[in-house]
Amino acid sequence: MKNGIYIMVLALLLNSCNLFKSDEDKAIELVQQSKSTEIDDNKTWLDFANERAKAEPNKKQFWKAEKTDSAGVFLVSFQDDKGWGTRWEATLKEKIVKMITGNDYLCMKYNLTRFDPELLFEISNVRLDTLKVEGEKIEQGFFESLFSNPKYKNVVVYRFEADVTNNTDKYITDAQIKSKLKLIFEEKTIIGANSSTSFSSSISKSKPWGPGETKPISIKTKDIDKVYLNYKPPYVVFEINLEAEDPIGFSYDKNIWEVDLTDKWDDFTAGLKEKQSD
Repeated sequence: MKNGIYIMVLALLLNSCNLFKSDEDKAIELVQQSKSTEIDDNKTWLDFANERAKAEPNKKQFWKAEKTDSAGVFLVSFQDDKGWGTRWEATLKEKIVKMITGNDYLCMKYNLTRFDPELLFEISNVRLDTLKVEGEKIEQGFFESLFSNPKYKNVVVYRFEADVTNNTDKYITDAQIKSKLKLIFEEKTIIGANSSTSFSSSISKSKPWGPGETKPISIKTKDIDKVYLNYKPPYVVFEINLEAEDPIGFSYDKNIWEVDLTDKWDDFTAGLKEKQSD
């Protein structure tokens, strides 16, 4: 009899503790207990966070949950003091957890970005910023190239020219720029990676990129087939990522440019349709 009473009291205590938990705490627990299917089916997101904290003992990281505009849906993050980290969308009632990090559609939905707000490397003086349809040479086999003319297909490209300024006090000896034009749909992102991207001059130990120095860049994307001109993506984004190092241990890997081209894409495709109807 006494054992039964103890069990009932314990159950009531557990339930009362749960009643006093905030929805934010419940959202964090939901994420922590969920399987990290995007990384390892056998581990939870709490396991993932603990492993990351162990690998970076000098970095303060913590769990955080925020309400979204949708009732019962929370933005949960495991992040550092500067806000960099991993994020999830947690829906309490249905107990659904979606990883936001790496999901372009959800990142745009919640206005999340890899853009560096400190502007350590700053884009300015944009000289070229245009979408175009251009002919792209189709790769041919060796013998085919000997006996037939080059073949081309029409693809959508984005051309961009601007300057990048080194706002750090570092002498950069290795730097690489990568760019992406993204057509972001809810279930899929179509990516036009950089076909050609270059600084106006080389960067090396003998020719470092010094503090305050500005370098012109030129970018051309590729790989977006013209069939996508028939679609209206919810989001179209162009981003530039910079990886840079100095000779004594400084390293950098962040987006230095992100721009919403959704309206530009809509105007571009509408203009092409008008030309075709003339």
